[in-house]
Amino acid sequence: MTTPLPITPLSLPQALELLKQPGGVVCFQLNGRYVLSCDPEQDEAVQRINQLKGRKPGRPLAMIFADLEHALKSPIHSPLLHLLPTFAPLITVSVASPPGVSRFAHQGVGMIGIGLSDNGVARELLKAWGAPLLVSSANPTGEPSPLSYEQVRTYGFDVPLFGDNAQGCEEPPRVTVVGLSHYEPKALSEGCVTQAQLNAEWARLKSDEVI
Repeated sequence: MTTPLPITPLSLPQALELLKQPGGVVCFQLNGRYVLSCDPEQDEAVQRINQLKGRKPGRPLAMIFADLEHALKSPIHSPLLHLLPTFAPLITVSVASPPGVSRFAHQGVGMIGIGLSDNGVARELLKAWGAPLLVSSANPTGEPSPLSYEQVRTYGFDVPLFGDNAQGCEEPPRVTVVGLSHYEPKALSEGCVTQAQLNAEWARLKSDEVI
């Protein structure tokens, strides 16, 4: 009987160094599931994530920021960003892909998802990285999102872990993808956040002259 190899998580300096390397991809827990992550501007790394997952063209990936302040300082100019603090991590907003992001991240669509990190290891890594990271659930396309690092490895993904090997949620939250239509938010996919909730928060942001 083969004894499983022990899991040795990357330290923060090791994770940062790996992300700088060509094709550098790390795995960590985000919002109850495990994700693959890389520098969004590095073609080789983004292509590696697409290949690992078997993603087909026309399906954009997503980027996460540590908080709204970092997102607003980026080249992304969309009023949808102001929805994130209220609903994150339950929504991802769809925006035009900003300059510098690998074309393999949006795969010809020209749009990319934007979200905020939770308060765990993802935020720690983002704060130290000082820029957004590209993320995608660490599962082959069509397979369940992994709730443990052991499950990531059963998928055959040889990607090192950053952070503790904690269990995720029993059922990860369903994320609502939100786009902008006629300057109003529109739920593009079903999730935990409803269209009525988006409309109410949009009205509040308008009333407060935030947007």
